[in-house]
Amino acid sequence: MPNGSLEKWLHSEHYFLDILQRINIMIDVASALEYHHAGQPTPIIHCDLKPSNILLHEDIVAHMGDFGIAKLLEEDDFMRQTMTLATIGYMAPANCILSIMELALKCSAELPEDRNNMADVVAMLKKIKHKFLISIEQA
Repeated sequence: MPNGSLEKWLHSEHYFLDILQRINIMIDVASALEYHHAGQPTPIIHCDLKPSNILLHEDIVAHMGDFGIAKLLEEDDFMRQTMTLATIGYMAPANCILSIMELALKCSAELPEDRNNMADVVAMLKKIKHKFLISIEQA
């Protein structure tokens, strides 16, 4: 990919991603995970998702790479869905990062049944982006 990995962009003094680019990358990755987890007859679990395995296209569109240790879930594997997330109201730009961090904490809950499913994560990230864009326009 022309822009290398996300790791290069996160851990370099020579590259910079603004908040909107970061939100778009989160949406791209969450959408890819949702597709692989729920959009296939046999779900695929990546098992090694990290910044070096997120590749960035020339226009900073994120793609998942390195499925070397991915796991296919068989029909008898149990997957639990969680409740749909609530909508977000107006969001000041300063609260954008807080909303993303709250979502990240929900995604990393210890018990699987307490975690958000990827469809909900994608929806919430899109709402965060929408509210962020509205707040920029109103500023």
